[in-house]
Amino acid sequence: MTVSTREPPAFRDRIVQTAADNMSAGSRVTPGGYAVLAGDRKRDVAQFTLSDSRTPDEVYAAIRANGQEVVFKNWDNRI
Repeated sequence: MTVSTREPPAFRDRIVQTAADNMSAGSRVTPGGYAVLAGDRKRDVAQFTLSDSRTPDEVYAAIRANGQEVVFKNWDNRI
């Protein structure tokens, strides 16, 4: 089960114990958001609302605190 950052942190921290095998962290929901510079908030028109704004390091720590192993995947830039 993939769990997005649209879910609240408390839900994500619990679901990782039973069903989640893929969890996003540090996501951008702006169309083309990864291409827009982080400081350019004037053009940041989010497509969805993020409920979990924790950094990848904070999500990593929460998953480890639940006794789970973390594997990172940096998605290909070939898209």
